[in-house]
Amino acid sequence: MEHATDRDTRMWAPFCHLAGLLSLTGISFAGLLGPLVIWLVKKKQSSFIDDQRREAVNFQISMGI
Repeated sequence: MEHATDRDTRMWAPFCHLAGLLSLTGISFAGLLGPLVIWLVKKKQSSFIDDQRREAVNFQISMGI
């Protein structure tokens, strides 16, 4: 299992949250798909990125409700 460097983690964790802005494109589930795609790519590199992805998806679900 590869571990992400601190710099890599600090770069990708905010992208999980910023990917939620994709919902502004008019595509209903784009705000959920962005963090999920990042998770698929980076899931084995950092548990912090995985945690931030969960937070971002939870936020998008809450805002959708």
